[in-house]
Amino acid sequence: MLCGVLVLGYFLYKVVELRKKKRNQKTKLRPNRIGQFLDNLPPPGQTA
Repeated sequence: MLCGVLVLGYFLYKVVELRKKKRNQKTKLRPNRIGQFLDNLPPPGQTA
């Protein structure tokens, strides 16, 4: 019984840890995407 509770707690801990890692990776990618978007815009005053 005690062993099962410990395994379940450890499993939940690992899941939360992985979610935090993914969230941190997404926030690191956002500024790069914004920078790439701004680089693709034409310079001001040059419209088609």
